[in-house]
Amino acid sequence: MVSRRPNERGAALFIVVLVITLLTAIGIFSARSASLVDVATGYNRQSVQTQYLSEYGTKAVAAQLAQDPNGLSGQIKTSSDVCKANEKLMTLLANNNERAVTPCYKLFLKDVNDTMAKPLIEQAIQDPATYAHGSLGPMPLSVDFVAEMVDLGPAPPTPGFEQSGEAQAFSLERVTLITTGQIRPFSTSDSCTTAVTRSAGIQTMKAAVSYGPIR
Repeated sequence: MVSRRPNERGAALFIVVLVITLLTAIGIFSARSASLVDVATGYNRQSVQTQYLSEYGTKAVAAQLAQDPNGLSGQIKTSSDVCKANEKLMTLLANNNERAVTPCYKLFLKDVNDTMAKPLIEQAIQDPATYAHGSLGPMPLSVDFVAEMVDLGPAPPTPGFEQSGEAQAFSLERVTLITTGQIRPFSTSDSCTTAVTRSAGIQTMKAAVSYGPIR
């Protein structure tokens, strides 16, 4: 009969503990990787939604310019709004005691909704009795955009636009439309919190829009 050496006692237990530790580490790493994939997918979805929100807002405001070109043109020319697009220029002109002639007019999602029969973005309803998906999925989100109209000026005639005769009383105008959309977790409070700010998605779209006829 051969007896085991004293220094080999516990070797099997050590190997078992080592294997269990390695398997636990692999499991934790796999779970962490899966959670990171879910987070990345959520951020990508929010980014795409915000991009399309900005594009949606741009097209909605452009449609309003087409429907009421004279009314919005007058509001742009007489507006006293200060926009992100021109605030630094206005500050520079003011510091040099120069008169700022850089009109800017802002429209928000609420302003566009007020002119329509149905809201542009419908919120999800989580009440079990009247549950319904919203425009951006099953979860309610705080959605808004601001469209800034700046750099107002005359636009060249478009193909098919008459340049002589009676149509000389009409003209076209061009404006730079900068739309910034934001999607963030739904909150009943308007206060800004760190958690909400970190979770917000923001996208900006810039377009040159010609509209008219302006009389």
